[in-house]
Amino acid sequence: MKLIELQDLKKTYITGDTSYEALKGIDLIVRKGDFISIMGPSGSGKSTMLHILGCLDVPTEGKYLLDGIDIRKLDDDELSGIRNERIGFVFQAFNLLPKISVLDNVMLPFLYSHVSKKEWKHRAIDVLKKVGLEDKLKNKPNQLSGGQVQRVAIARSLVMDPSIILADEPTGNLDTKTGGQVMEIFETIHDEGKTIVIITHENHIAKYANETVYLKDGLIEDRFINKKEMDLEKIK
Repeated sequence: MKLIELQDLKKTYITGDTSYEALKGIDLIVRKGDFISIMGPSGSGKSTMLHILGCLDVPTEGKYLLDGIDIRKLDDDELSGIRNERIGFVFQAFNLLPKISVLDNVMLPFLYSHVSKKEWKHRAIDVLKKVGLEDKLKNKPNQLSGGQVQRVAIARSLVMDPSIILADEPTGNLDTKTGGQVMEIFETIHDEGKTIVIITHENHIAKYANETVYLKDGLIEDRFINKKEMDLEKIK
């Protein structure tokens, strides 16, 4: 079942008299339950593509169909609703609020939702249990390790029960062992039926995904359909 479909997707940034074509015509299908990593050198268009997938930006040309809905036809309020309810975000920099507790950080998405307030705490605790942090509810982010902070961010991305998780270099600030532990959580989430798209520049992280899309100069240069077929060490 198609969840995401990109058709000749292009994105051009214009600053004064200068234009930069970040994406030059992307065709991609992401099916429900896929786990895809996006790789490529700096400037290849990875972050631009993820921002468009997350409805944080819109394409200049082409189509982005999410469950058959053309994202370019939605207004700002509709896009905001999709970002809050359909898509969970995990960032390299964690993006937690430092002065509030772990529990309150995870409950933040509810502020912009129609979820009854009496459900907030229960649902937040449930996802914190899922990432192994039920004993850190009252801690603030600066009282946690880097891996624990990223697990809080993952819990926050799950609390609205989105259909898609988008992660931008989620292990970029972590050591290899901790990064592996975080990726094991993503594997568990995927096994439970979530669709995951992750940006990474690390081969050992990309291999957690079932498929890898390799971008170069704003285009898809290659796509590895099956984990067993991937030989990322050969990619330059």
